[in-house]
Amino acid sequence: LDEALAKKHYGALKNTATPEQRARTPEPTPIASRRVTLVDKRVASPYVIRNYLGPSYKTADKGQAEALDILAQILDGGTSGRMYRQLVVKENLI
Repeated sequence: LDEALAKKHYGALKNTATPEQRARTPEPTPIASRRVTLVDKRVASPYVIRNYLGPSYKTADKGQAEALDILAQILDGGTSGRMYRQLVVKENLI
């Protein structure tokens, strides 16, 4: 069924050339922390997001990006993640 639908809707599309690999500009050496705070009265539950540059599947040594994905799931894999269980279930902080 899925294959038939795919052929029906996308079968006429022609294969295009593979796009060039995107050049990634290196992150400058940090000289201070960067913080962005957005305030909106419509937000009922504020939250924090932290982002870090890390190795990608294309640029990393074999296994590096995969290991970071696994670590991210262990720490914050939703309600079954260690971080959620510790902060919400055990310590009732959130």
